[in-house]
Amino acid sequence: MTSHEQISEGADFKNDRPGYIASGIAHELSGLAIFSILPIFVAALITEMGLTTSQGGYVASADIIGISLSSLAAFFWINRVPWKTMSRFLLIGLITANIVCCFLTGFEQIFVARLICGLMEGSLFALAIAMLSRTSRPDRNFALTFCASLLTGAVNIFLMSYLIQIFGIKGVFFDLILFCSLPLLFWRSALPTRPMARGDAAPAEDKSAAPKVVVMLILLANLIYFCGQGGLWSYVKQMASLADLDEEAIKSGLSISLLAGMAGAGFAAWLDVRVGRALPLAVALLLAIASVYVLSTDMSAASFTLAVCLYNFGSNIGHPYLFGYLASIDPAGKFVVASGAMQTGGMGLGPAIVAYFIIGDDLGPVLTVAYVAFIGALVLFMPIMLLIRGKSTTDAQSGLTAA
Repeated sequence: MTSHEQISEGADFKNDRPGYIASGIAHELSGLAIFSILPIFVAALITEMGLTTSQGGYVASADIIGISLSSLAAFFWINRVPWKTMSRFLLIGLITANIVCCFLTGFEQIFVARLICGLMEGSLFALAIAMLSRTSRPDRNFALTFCASLLTGAVNIFLMSYLIQIFGIKGVFFDLILFCSLPLLFWRSALPTRPMARGDAAPAEDKSAAPKVVVMLILLANLIYFCGQGGLWSYVKQMASLADLDEEAIKSGLSISLLAGMAGAGFAAWLDVRVGRALPLAVALLLAIASVYVLSTDMSAASFTLAVCLYNFGSNIGHPYLFGYLASIDPAGKFVVASGAMQTGGMGLGPAIVAYFIIGDDLGPVLTVAYVAFIGALVLFMPIMLLIRGKSTTDAQSGLTAA
């Protein structure tokens, strides 16, 4: 391939074609499908496979830690490996691994299998992040991605119950196989046949506005914040069950909360960078703390629904701006990919940290870990917010002018 052809393909690859954005969204859905059904998955491992409460948390952690490790590894290959080839390899491998999971019965077997699945899921997630970070409006496109993820997640909360009733734990893996098939629709037209080299990205005009210490603080804050999210979301259904809420109330609350999360992501997509990125991030963390407080009170169907709605609405306002800010200072997409690794790593470590402190059926450590993580992340984010405030305002003005 000539130099001229490489530049041309790189230019096409960075544009905002609907098919390209849809491909990025489909890869994200296949990579992170496990997150939307995590509470149902953990509960099914306990009730259908006979695992203990702690073992269910460890299996969830194996899956998500695999996602984190492979997302971090993508930092090194994302600009070197042809994306179309990698996509095909990962999707075929992930479909095969989920089929194998249908026939496993022991804790050790399912732990190893989900770790392997996580490694492939994380690579797909990294691919999706890198794709969307190269669009001209990454904040909006990441928000649209979260909308799609939450919409399918809300449907899955109801779908999973029926699949598990019919197929047992296999129903979870059938659902994951369906998600893995979505990106196959975009193999031909939306992925480049060669690696995206650094020279293909737009010039890093504003990279000097982000010292390395800011990037490191963002990555650390991500890790802490998502440790709290992973621990809370993995056990929130079990908390409701122990509070004697009936299954229909729990399913309704979780589904409504995912729709609230979709509304939060939709709001972020509409807001874009009109008010910068610091304010939405602060609101997201405060709503997360508020959700833990509501869960710590006497739980009813109404308070449970309110808590999980606050959790999902707030988190999906903040997520697009984390990715969007890093994309604005990192045209090559490496720091954005690393940020995804910190997020999935936190989601994976969270259930394991909580499981370590759980004694019997006492789920008090879930709230304690969440409080510490969310408040710690807020304290850590405060200097970042001050540093990026001027940058965000400039981006907002230029973004609205372009729009």
